[in-house]
Amino acid sequence: MTNFILLHQCCVVQEAGENGGSRVELELIFVNPAHIETISPAPGSVIQFSSGECVEVSEKPGEVVELIQGMQP
Repeated sequence: MTNFILLHQCCVVQEAGENGGSRVELELIFVNPAHIETISPAPGSVIQFSSGECVEVSEKPGEVVELIQGMQP
């Protein structure tokens, strides 16, 4: 059985209109830690997967590692 960790992906949302700005929203994502290749510090972390895909999450690298280690029996 595959275990997943729950992280918060950072998504930039553009506002419509002349005065439209942008804001960051957090979306929940479930990640299979077996596919994580690297975790780099950013404002939170950038996670690169073995597929080459990258996602930015709000959790710090140490927090991601703690979540993964918490899955160990």
